[in-house]
Amino acid sequence: MPTERVLITGATGFIGSTLARRLVARGVPVRGLVRPGSESRLPAGVEPFSGDLSNPASLTGASAGCSVVYNVAALLGEPSGRGREAEAYTVRVNVDGAVALGRDALAAGARRFVQVSTVGVYGLADSPSITEETAAAPDTLYHRTKYEADRGLLALSTREKLPLVVVRPPITVGPGNDKTHLLKMARLAARNRFPTFGSDLTQRLPLVHVDDLCDALELASSVGPAGETYLISSGECYSFGEILSALARLSGATSGTVYCPAWVADLAAPLFEALGSIVPVAPPLTRQKLRAFRQDRVVSIDRAKRILGFAPRHTGLEDLLRSALEDYRARGLLPPAKPSA
Repeated sequence: MPTERVLITGATGFIGSTLARRLVARGVPVRGLVRPGSESRLPAGVEPFSGDLSNPASLTGASAGCSVVYNVAALLGEPSGRGREAEAYTVRVNVDGAVALGRDALAAGARRFVQVSTVGVYGLADSPSITEETAAAPDTLYHRTKYEADRGLLALSTREKLPLVVVRPPITVGPGNDKTHLLKMARLAARNRFPTFGSDLTQRLPLVHVDDLCDALELASSVGPAGETYLISSGECYSFGEILSALARLSGATSGTVYCPAWVADLAAPLFEALGSIVPVAPPLTRQKLRAFRQDRVVSIDRAKRILGFAPRHTGLEDLLRSALEDYRARGLLPPAKPSA
């Protein structure tokens, strides 16, 4: 029996390329949606399909002959300097493109559509304990558009029976990822310069290794009923202080941090926001970032474990972070580790 072909959006990015390489290595035919001119960035062995999520018409036929569609691509972060035009473009990619791809998968008869969302759709939830039933409260453009994409695809699933599964990971770490805050944190921690706003570093954060996330995505493509949403993480939560200490140890630094009084940060954040509205550069500190820094979060993966059989392999903090830091150094993004004293 021939192996099922899959379509992956974002196959030139961190998560999508990791998923594509492991599937190709097992002999799975993989097609990658790629913008014209970027075909050379696809992993070896991936069949290119020229298209752009910002142009729904270009997606027609992308899913043809594919049994599984993984929508991994998205515009990350907050646009700056282009105002409403930038926001509209983010909506076209993250929302309209995702729903258009869902319709293409329906027309192609795909048996499963896996939407990669984010734990960030829950925003700064009232309760630090997050489950799939926690009310969404997205508070950034990226998180709002990912939530709107989820809603649009779930509506398509309800009305037209799109065989959808939504997977929501937290910060994903591992080799190849230089688009999240982890690289910035690692650079600052290596120089003992990560600012701590006040002395409380007990806030807990969830993480997941990219290999474990890819395990979850493959499980979501074949196990359990359609129409479900799953939270994914390492199964552990780590305090901000533990993360910074681990980054420092892996870099040969001491504490990794420098103390910043909370009142200074509270005064500086709105000033940086005002500057960011004038200069086309994302502000390094905002009131939203401060709230996120101070928010305690614990993610439950009980549903994924029970229904999908998800069992994360990377749970120790240094195990989660080490391969990412080694990759940063190999690519010259982080200085060599200092010898331990």
